[in-house]
Order: sequence, then C-alpha cells, then structure tokens
Amino acid sequence: MQTQAIVLAAGQGTRMNHPELPKVLIEAAGRPLLTYVLEVVTHKGIPDPVIVIGFRADKVRATLGPRRYALQEAQNGTGSAILSARSELGSFTGAIYLLNGDHPCITVQTLNDLEAALTADVAIAVSTGQVHSIDDRYGRILRKANGDVDRIVEYKDATDAERAITEYNAGFYLVRSPWLWSALERVQPSPVTGEYYLTDIIEFANLDGLRVVPVPVRNQEEADGVNTPAELEHVSKILRGRKAQG
Repeated sequence: MQTQAIVLAAGQGTRMNHPELPKVLIEAAGRPLLTYVLEVVTHKGIPDPVIVIGFRADKVRATLGPRRYALQEAQNGTGSAILSARSELGSFTGAIYLLNGDHPCITVQTLNDLEAALTADVAIAVSTGQVHSIDDRYGRILRKANGDVDRIVEYKDATDAERAITEYNAGFYLVRSPWLWSALERVQPSPVTGEYYLTDIIEFANLDGLRVVPVPVRNQEEADGVNTPAELEHVSKILRGRKAQG
C-alpha cells in the first residue's frame, strides 16, 4: 500500500504559556514536539510529509527549514486544516496518515498497526486510547455493536453520558485517498463551536457503506497529547526515559 502523511502543526496552544510560539515548537526533553512526530514518519518511510502550518507559520518554517508545507489560513478546525493540504496530495491514490504534531510519543509500531487494519472494506483506521479522567478533553469513541466506530463526539459537544466513555480518539488516522477529500467537502461547521471537525468524516464513511475500525494503541503513552504545562512535563518525562534507555 502506498502511503503519505499530513502532520497538523497550525495551532497556537493557548494554555501553554507561550503566546508567541506555535504549540508544536514548544520543547519536550530538549526538542520541539513536532520533530518527534516527523522523525517517526521518516522512519516509516515517508520522507516528505505535508506539514499544515498556521499560527506563526514563519517560526515553523524557520525551525524546520525547506519542507512540504500547506497553510491553514483560518484556525477553524482540524477538518479545515487537513483540507488545506489538498493542493499537495489531492491526486495521491493510496492512504494518508493524519497525525497531530503535539503527540511526541507516537511510534512507528502505531503507524504499522493502522496500516494493518486498513483492509479492503475499511475507509478509516483510527488510533484510540483510554482517558486518565472523565475530564480529559478528548473526543470520545462511540462504537457499533460489531465493534466498528459509529462516530467520534468532540468533548465540547459531548453529553455527560458521552463524556463518561473511557475510550477516546488518540488523534492518529489512516484514511483512503481520494475518498478523504470528498468526505471533507461534506463537513459542516459545528453548531457549538463553528469549527470544521475532521472527526465528522467518520459519519460519512458509515453513510457510504465503508467501515471505520478502531486501533487501540499498544502503549497508552503514545496517545498522550500536550495541551497544558502539566501534560508537557508528563511527555517530557517519557521522552527522557526513552532517551536514557537508548
């Protein structure tokens, strides 16, 4: 299977106490968060992923140098962010990894597991993790009776009962292309936030008679993102431990 990758790096990270720095450039264990994700993508055999930039795009370019970039003009959701990369990958036929640049603990094994799950009748494979607390602000996974994913509900839009679900969206996907682009064109803004959610494509896959399969991460730390200073220290500790182990 031919694969490509889009890495999201457009966000500001308003809770991180670095108002002038893109969140993905904040350092964990001595390196910007984004560099860990790009390293894993390279090890997977994808040397030229598309990096979606937005807030202080100039700083990302200055840090990474010549790369394949796509600019998200308005910070209005992950669906919009991925769609901004269409000019780079719109003609690609294969499968595209969609990755968050603020999840530095991801490994090649997780990418391999997603690829193994993308069988002929599957449109989307999505990594899942388990919440540490019901207050964790990640989208919750709602499964069908057969175990496939029915939909993903963003935390901001979730009911109390949905927030009590412990399985959450880890933020890593492998999606068939070019179906991805037609699905993104159907995404409408959330009535709650006005954002265009990438997770809405789950519904369209099901409507199109295609399967969406969950792929639990083998190690929970891979699903831990960075949204607060405490979470930054948490992943930094993990990364320092990995470095010490060689």
